[in-house]
Amino acid sequence: MKYKVILLSFIFIGLTGCANLEVSKKNNSAGEIIYKKNNFYKKYKATGVIKFKLKEDKISSRFNYKKNNDSETIEFLDFFNNTIIAFEVTPGVIKIKNAKKNINSQALKEIINRPIFKNIIVNFSGILSGDIKDKDSIISYKNGLYEKIKTSEYEIDYKTYNDMLLPTHLEVNFSKILFSIKISNWELKK
Repeated sequence: MKYKVILLSFIFIGLTGCANLEVSKKNNSAGEIIYKKNNFYKKYKATGVIKFKLKEDKISSRFNYKKNNDSETIEFLDFFNNTIIAFEVTPGVIKIKNAKKNINSQALKEIINRPIFKNIIVNFSGILSGDIKDKDSIISYKNGLYEKIKTSEYEIDYKTYNDMLLPTHLEVNFSKILFSIKISNWELKK
């Protein structure tokens, strides 16, 4: 009986997994399968984890990222989902929006405005969506989704996508610092 339950569980998981794959493709009038290309959304929220290694230090944090037309907010969260610090990003400018009292905001502001971090944060929306203006080269998967994008300053590897064809794991290699971004939840807004 125990093995039947395990077998039925695997069959159920397999069937639901196959059903989810159909979401990402549709048939055209000739019956061929067409995959959606990379979409650029103007309003959305992404929740996940960002990790990077700087020399010997490994740093990771959970984040909430919100994009509304021309403004963006990145919140870095602690273990209990409390905001440690939040940045508001407008074209080319990063401002500290909210910070815990025990954080040295001025020192953090200086770090975040260093070219490496500023470039990543200012371009975070484009990195997530693949909507990058100055691309040197693009490598796409067979279905048209981005696999790699290179610019003169950094390289993005899109490792995995979800059923909505939005990236769930990507890595950004920027001047010998590797940022690993895993997105657990996307909320698209109209």
